[in-house]
Amino acid sequence: NSTVEAWICPGGDIDYYKFTGSVGDHVGCLVEASSSIPNSELDPYLFLLDQDGSTVLIENDDQVLAQHTDSELSFVLPQNGDYYLKVRAWDHPSGGGNRHNYRLHLFQDDVDPSASFIYPLTGNSLPNQPIALAISTQDNLSGISHMRFWWHSADWQNEEWILLGEDWDGQDGWSYPFDASSIPSQLGMAFYAQIYDRAGNWRGVGVWNLSKSTPSYFFPIIYR
Repeated sequence: NSTVEAWICPGGDIDYYKFTGSVGDHVGCLVEASSSIPNSELDPYLFLLDQDGSTVLIENDDQVLAQHTDSELSFVLPQNGDYYLKVRAWDHPSGGGNRHNYRLHLFQDDVDPSASFIYPLTGNSLPNQPIALAISTQDNLSGISHMRFWWHSADWQNEEWILLGEDWDGQDGWSYPFDASSIPSQLGMAFYAQIYDRAGNWRGVGVWNLSKSTPSYFFPIIYR
């Protein structure tokens, strides 16, 4: 639960960090660079190394490939001891310089986040227009990393859950757009959201028995 500021400089530089953990610890690591720091030119690549200092347990280039280029990973430690984080430029060994700065955050968090739907609510009728699915959430330890949103039609016998997409930026609120005008009238739909914190803990929340009715238009008949 600490933060370090550093640089990948000069070109070809690699930074290593050591931390001590316990078996079963949920740990998360985030490297904020060009996607989050205005003047940074670093596209980072992050590794979690085992106690031998060389075996890669998990690695990450982009939070979302070619969109959110900050690096983020989470892992449950298999045993007590020292572990290592390795940070380098994506274009190693050429990448590096005095504008390749970054912030490295390390978290330990064993508690699932709390969350609930703000809109829609169970039993709501959806309008025949685009809406924004909205989630209220809280995580006081590592913080919220991202959310994944799903939709299910009213046909529970023959259809599966459909992944709508993810939200990785909660600065404007955690939400996802859904065009309710693109689906037919039905009763019994549902939305589901998976909320992840930065240590890999997650909670699922849903809203159920949603409906949508297509407006009916009545044209009066005028007799002359």
